[in-house]
Amino acid sequence: DEKSIIGTYNSVPDYPNQGEYVVFEENDKVCRYMQLEGSNAGTFYQKEENIFILTFEEMKVKTTAIFCGEIMYLCEGEQVKKYEKISDVPTYIGID
Repeated sequence: DEKSIIGTYNSVPDYPNQGEYVVFEENDKVCRYMQLEGSNAGTFYQKEENIFILTFEEMKVKTTAIFCGEIMYLCEGEQVKKYEKISDVPTYIGID
């Protein structure tokens, strides 16, 4: 049973309002944001079983997302950031 990546992930799951959110929606849309700051929209597609490629409008670099259960790792160049799924529902909190 393939688990859906659709939902909301956060880099500080114990204190989500301090972390960065990444939201995946059904229509291949993705958005990353911090509360009370701007958002960065983009699209995603599946490359391999647990590997997705994200393209954000503001950034010229493609971002690789690797999923291990409820954990997502975002790889950008040399940097890897860990996020945890906090909701199966795409959620936008504190942004316009």
